[in-house]
Amino acid sequence: MKKRIFQFLKTPEYRGKDSGESAEEMNFLIYQMGKVGSKTIYHTLLDSKFVSYHTHSHAEARRIISNAECKLVVITGFREPLARTISAFFHNIDNQQSHWFLGDKADVLNLSTSELIDAFNQKMIPHLESVVNPWFENFLESVGVDRTQLRDNDWGFTAASKKLEIFGYKLERFDDFGAAFFNYFPEMEIQDGFKKRNIGSEKWYASIYRNFVASYKIDEESYDRIFKDTSYSNNVYSRSEIKRYASKFLL
Repeated sequence: MKKRIFQFLKTPEYRGKDSGESAEEMNFLIYQMGKVGSKTIYHTLLDSKFVSYHTHSHAEARRIISNAECKLVVITGFREPLARTISAFFHNIDNQQSHWFLGDKADVLNLSTSELIDAFNQKMIPHLESVVNPWFENFLESVGVDRTQLRDNDWGFTAASKKLEIFGYKLERFDDFGAAFFNYFPEMEIQDGFKKRNIGSEKWYASIYRNFVASYKIDEESYDRIFKDTSYSNNVYSRSEIKRYASKFLL
């Protein structure tokens, strides 16, 4: 049996092509919610000249998958839902087109931490109901697999179909995912792994974000009630994992 190798770059040169081995050409699709590390992955791949697509849209992901002329490596990420939603709040807080909009930068910086928490709590539930809670089912539908086909591991899961190689990771285990990913695809030869991008601690709102995270508290019963319908929490994480990652917010 010929060794299975992968060809990611769309160039006529390939280090394995003269060895008599067959190469399976593959491109990348980074398809996930915002604020779970997608820019880190996407820009690392782009910087290394790999053909990559990036989207947060289910419709666009389905179009890319449907039109793909070769196999796709689909990468998706997850994150404890309260931390992820807080991150989304701050990322979009000055975006007039966003559900999260509160004002321009100057207005936002003048708000107290308690005012920010009140605004977040008012906007959180509609965002969870429309975006976060149904996301996992929409993803599975887009990639054409069901929950029973996912192979769970400590950092997330993998799955495969005729057209796709699927990797789902927990942001809290991102380094473990990166090590496993590059071990699976040694042909990529990216020496330094994924290079972090789009980090909240480096943004204009870093100080108020830090104060918000340090101050935000919720009792465990309310946490369970609010996030009970976040399907990826129930399918990608164990209950003990979610509580451990959310512990900094719990009373």
